[in-house]
Amino acid sequence: MSTPTEIYVAVMGVTGSGKSNFIKCCVGRDDIVVGDDLRSFNLIDTPGFDDDNLSDADVLQKISDWLANLYRGDINLNGLLYLHRIIDNRLSGTARKNLAVFQKVCGNDALKNVTLVSTMWDMAGVNQKSIKRETQLLQEDGFWGEMVREHGTHVGRHDNTKESAMQLLARFVKGPNYRVVVDLQQEVIDGKTLDQTAAGLEVLREINKAKAAIEEKLKQLEEELKSAAQDTERKFLVAKQNEKKERSMRLQLQWEKMYTERRLREQKKKEELENGLSKSYVASVGTVLLGGAASLVAMASAPATGGASLAAVPKIFAMVGVSLVGGKVSRDQARAAAHNDDAPPDYTSMYALEGILEVEEMED
Repeated sequence: MSTPTEIYVAVMGVTGSGKSNFIKCCVGRDDIVVGDDLRSFNLIDTPGFDDDNLSDADVLQKISDWLANLYRGDINLNGLLYLHRIIDNRLSGTARKNLAVFQKVCGNDALKNVTLVSTMWDMAGVNQKSIKRETQLLQEDGFWGEMVREHGTHVGRHDNTKESAMQLLARFVKGPNYRVVVDLQQEVIDGKTLDQTAAGLEVLREINKAKAAIEEKLKQLEEELKSAAQDTERKFLVAKQNEKKERSMRLQLQWEKMYTERRLREQKKKEELENGLSKSYVASVGTVLLGGAASLVAMASAPATGGASLAAVPKIFAMVGVSLVGGKVSRDQARAAAHNDDAPPDYTSMYALEGILEVEEMED
């Protein structure tokens, strides 16, 4: 059981706010003289919110267990110190959340036993910037403003010296009736589970808020991924369509090239065939003409002996005539044409027939 000379003060705040340094400043000075009374201080370093290794729910569970054990040991708190770094450039959402949980731990009736302490003034220095930050803390309702104005909460500074620490503790040196039971203590003693307490509900509310924010972010990411996937699929389909069009165009060009080459080959073959036939015909005619001419020259230069004379010239022309008609006049046709009295004379056939007959006589 606590005695009137023992003072119990809980030191609370987020991790890194300077709780351990504050208690170290009091080492060797765990008692303080007020008037003629000697008082002994019991400073309790509580786990801080926003811990890297513990969730806020775990931290609150530890604080709840500690407060319940104090109450069962018939020990009540004289007060609570809540520490905040004055060097922080802005009032973050985490700081607001942790202060809100602290208010629920205390309850409005116990806030008069609370001192809000700005720490690390030795680092910040008393200057325009740090004083402006302190003013923001005192004026904004989301921080210290409402607690100070409406619930009588005290405010102090700690510059990491024993003197400033002792000044902050001095206000708790009063009679035994100054002690207080915080709301979290009373709720736990009354049989509520942690998630049913005001502080527990505040932590859950923040957890749910964070969860909702995470779910919203996940939803946005899913939509972005879905949109990206659709865009990728759309680009893939467009690429496939373009590839198909390009392949079709290449096939069409290849076919047109093959068709054109084939037509050119056929045209070339036709021209070669026509040129070959023409050359063959000309060669044949030329051969016959040259042969006939040679015969004439030979007969003209030969001496006139026997029956060989220029009278053989018609035979030669008849042979040439036969060749000129290109074989179109057969031997029988030539005879028929020569002896047909009803038809006009066909001199070509007649000469051809005469030549044929002369050739036959020569062969005989």
